Amino acid sequence: MSQFLPGLKTYVAVPPRPNQAAAIPGAVAALLPLILAYTKDNSPEEVASDLTKMLENTSELDGYHCARELEQICGWTVDMELVEILDGASWHIYEEKRRLTELWVRDYEIAPKLAVGRAVQVRQWYGPLMQSDLKPGLIVDIELPHAEYCVFSEALGHVKDGVGTHEIILPYEVLEADNWADNL
Repeated sequence: MSQFLPGLKTYVAVPPRPNQAAAIPGAVAALLPLILAYTKDNSPEEVASDLTKMLENTSELDGYHCARELEQICGWTVDMELVEILDGASWHIYEEKRRLTELWVRDYEIAPKLAVGRAVQVRQWYGPLMQSDLKPGLIVDIELPHAEYCVFSEALGHVKDGVGTHEIILPYEVLEADNWADNL
């Protein structure tokens, strides 16, 4: 994707949205003081290297799976205290991805192509379980700092009031791809 940035008076290639891999250094920095207080014997560089390997090699970011990964690939001896510390790994990854996304939106002037109130087509699941059938939905809000649309869809079982799912939150590029023909 490329776009014209008025301040630069040129077209620039816009990199993709920051992903989990991009968030690892920030998550390691957040976990490092906690792990150093726990281990006391390892150097900061060694702990940072091991945490990076662990986060790069595990898809499950709960404390148990993170500790197990440290044990298997880095030879750590783990206990419940370490599991509890590592339980925060998913939160640190999430927060760092959000922070990096805010910078990406600002630096590349990422803007929505669809407006609130726009009827759209959405899928029930995205990612590995993605379904091919599209369901009708309505954009009810736009999270500008994180480049996300909030979409309500009765066809997906969303509810307007009370208990239940109220909307699905989708990155601009995902919803715009599913509705590209309407943008021509």
